[in-house]
Amino acid sequence: MLVVASNWGLSDGRLVSRPAGGCEWLLTAIHRAVMRSGFRRDGRYRPVDGVDLVLAGDTFDWLVSDAWCGGARPWQAGRGARAVRRAVAIQTLWAARRLMGRLARWVRCGLPVSAADARGRPDWAARQIVPVRLTLLAGDRDFWLTEVVTPTSRHPFSAGLRWSDGMLSVRHGHDLDPACHIEAGSAAGSYGRPPTLAESVAVDLLVPFAVALRSRGTAWHAARPLIRLLAASRPVDIPRRLAAWAAAVVDSGTADVLRSSIEPAWRRAVDAWGEAARRSAPGCAVEFDAVAALVPVLGAALGRPDDAAAAAVEQRLAAADHDPGMDVLGHQPWGCLPQSAGKGCGDVVVAGRGSAAGDHHAAVVVGVDAGGRLHRERLESAAGASAVVTIDRPQARCPVGGRVVDAA
Repeated sequence: MLVVASNWGLSDGRLVSRPAGGCEWLLTAIHRAVMRSGFRRDGRYRPVDGVDLVLAGDTFDWLVSDAWCGGARPWQAGRGARAVRRAVAIQTLWAARRLMGRLARWVRCGLPVSAADARGRPDWAARQIVPVRLTLLAGDRDFWLTEVVTPTSRHPFSAGLRWSDGMLSVRHGHDLDPACHIEAGSAAGSYGRPPTLAESVAVDLLVPFAVALRSRGTAWHAARPLIRLLAASRPVDIPRRLAAWAAAVVDSGTADVLRSSIEPAWRRAVDAWGEAARRSAPGCAVEFDAVAALVPVLGAALGRPDDAAAAAVEQRLAAADHDPGMDVLGHQPWGCLPQSAGKGCGDVVVAGRGSAAGDHHAAVVVGVDAGGRLHRERLESAAGASAVVTIDRPQARCPVGGRVVDAA
């Protein structure tokens, strides 16, 4: 049994308070799905032989952290940047210790389910342990996962860029997004690299904006949901979500805080980001200056947003090429329209956030029947917005079972 989940976005909690309740709910839903999968199509109950749980990228958000307020950046090489990357990862793992500890217990002890009796029915008084194999894949917001996370005998798991069992393979899929496409999810290497547009927005725009508001009690209290919303957004979605959030704040009667503190801080952050982006030259797989196009739209989003300008930028970003053979659902690349989903020849499984704010999460249970056909069970409401996890189908099945390939 294969369970794929992504985009939990666990952070160190210093700027983005991302409650773990949604992930705790997800683990409970996965446990129930393992039990339900024991009921086979012939009507008999037989517990599954094992569970491959693949956390397919962005399990952690290591970009929106005040650790990047200094001169170090995630995409830089050198001992200093490497030390900050490791510190952010350690702080995040500590903040998520309850959730990650539960996963570790699954791997060490397995999942208890009801055993089957002689008639092929669940024996509610007997328990059977289903082994769990855990794999963590790197995404665009935790791309240095394999640099800092090392499996041990106490916490046995696999870590890499792609999971495969020879028939199916899973990767995060952020390379489908033009804002993450160039150097998508790659480590800094020996000489560093330019940031992607998404990394630049997260580190050089959202982090300074959040830090500027953190010392202002009322403004910080009002802005924390906004920070969480923006951390879970693609760069092209930020202007529209900012405008919607500002309209809701005005309706709630706290417009004075928005106008006096939040809006000026946002404008200053956008201006500073524009200057920083000219120096760092973030990569975006489009044939125009994405930073120059976004700066005026972002700067006006909390004031009087120009919807026509925002729509024009989004249309230009949507012109980026993508693989027409991909069946893309959920968190779509800008070049893939919703009505094209389902027509591709590739296999893509939806998993990830169930809301723009990232408070709810989703997963997909994937099975392959005797004829090689996939069947999927989504562990979320159909209305939830989700991220992309790509499922490929290699030609030959590997006889040794699931493994990580292309691991760093």
